[in-house]
Amino acid sequence: MKAQPTSRREVLRRLISGALGAWSAAGRTAWAAMPGGIERRRYRVDASVILFSTPILTRTGVGGAYLAKQQRTREDGHTLLLEFAAGSWPERAHGVRRMGLFQEVQERRQDRPPRAAFFGFMTSSPEKSVVEARRSLTQSNFTHYVGVTGAGSPGRFECHRLEFDLPPDRKWEECAQLASDVRRRLEEPGCAAAEIQTGEPEPNTFLDSVRRAMYGAERHESTFVHNAKRYRLTARRSADSAAALRLAAKGLTPPSALVQGLNATITEIASGSSTPFQVWFDPDDPSGLPLCFEFRPRSFLRLVFEWDRRVTEAPTVSSLFDKEEV
Repeated sequence: MKAQPTSRREVLRRLISGALGAWSAAGRTAWAAMPGGIERRRYRVDASVILFSTPILTRTGVGGAYLAKQQRTREDGHTLLLEFAAGSWPERAHGVRRMGLFQEVQERRQDRPPRAAFFGFMTSSPEKSVVEARRSLTQSNFTHYVGVTGAGSPGRFECHRLEFDLPPDRKWEECAQLASDVRRRLEEPGCAAAEIQTGEPEPNTFLDSVRRAMYGAERHESTFVHNAKRYRLTARRSADSAAALRLAAKGLTPPSALVQGLNATITEIASGSSTPFQVWFDPDDPSGLPLCFEFRPRSFLRLVFEWDRRVTEAPTVSSLFDKEEV
């Protein structure tokens, strides 16, 4: 019998879906003891509403986030896992509920072309003005979600997208546990499918593109696929002495740290809409994770994510990191 060709959706299943299954505690312990363990960091989220470039409402600790990274090396190549999750604490954010999780897998092997996959979901954020943002502060029932998966190879990505509702009492800290449920929904009939031709020699994804901009050349430009759309990342990295002093005063870096700042912009290629953001990091930090980052998802809203060293327990990352082979 002739073998059936492997579809890109099956590639995605092998890279991510299988990794979302539960593994035994013994298996997780064994993997955690191997070289290349998980690097993870938790962040506090502060929010400011901006009007005419001036903050008119600022609140600290409106939410939390974590970023996790793991590189698994083998004789014929390596696999990089990245995961970011964030969300609001309604009791600190006037009842506003926002949450989301995003995962990426980048695989580089000597015996085959590079592959990538991503999976994510987030609550819908429809506010387009300060008036709508103020109105959302009195609402607590944000249950509409968007989920997406994608599998990439040189020159193309195949993506699937689905909108759905979840109970309103979900907490962002449950993102890792929700991942398998959302993944099942994305495998059901009815998902919108899209094939994106990139023309790129490697399948680039968002989190990995930012990572490469942090540690690559001083100026960086690349395109990537995220949320079933193509984007362009432009960035410039430079030493930031003011940030170094500020972060050292908070105990986030040693006084001698040479903090680097990454000033970047993400532009959706189809619409031309842009989102600026900044990342600050210590290039000598062995974790390779940011100390602080901020962005403006809307022209009137600025979010600042700062490493929260007061949180000593490790964040609960998804079982993507538990599986020994992805």
